[in-house]
Amino acid sequence: MTSGVAEDQAGPALVHTGRVHDGAGLQTGGVYIIRRAYPSGAARWVFTADQEATALDADTEFGYVAFNTGELVILRTDSGEEQHRVALHVDGHRVVPLSLARYGRDRLAVGTLDGRVLDLTVTAAPA
Repeated sequence: MTSGVAEDQAGPALVHTGRVHDGAGLQTGGVYIIRRAYPSGAARWVFTADQEATALDADTEFGYVAFNTGELVILRTDSGEEQHRVALHVDGHRVVPLSLARYGRDRLAVGTLDGRVLDLTVTAAPA
């Protein structure tokens, strides 16, 4: 999954996610989110995780990554540094995000496994 080529103060880039394939299954740190320079493909930063990423979108300042654990992680697009992490809940129950899209100045739409669409206000609080 990708969020497309975007340009910011660090230049044109593609932020995407993937996983390391291993015959023993998903390993600790085996999921990654990476920023690559475009068009060279050179890695600028890598963020690793232990669970599957299910959705990704980015703007010029932050990357928004959803995981199958129900977590949403906000990363700085210039460094890959984790800015904020939150578990998504509806009525006290954790939900599994399958898609997300950044829209407007501070909005994020999140589609969930159970068919809901969450409309979130996002502010990147310091980590």
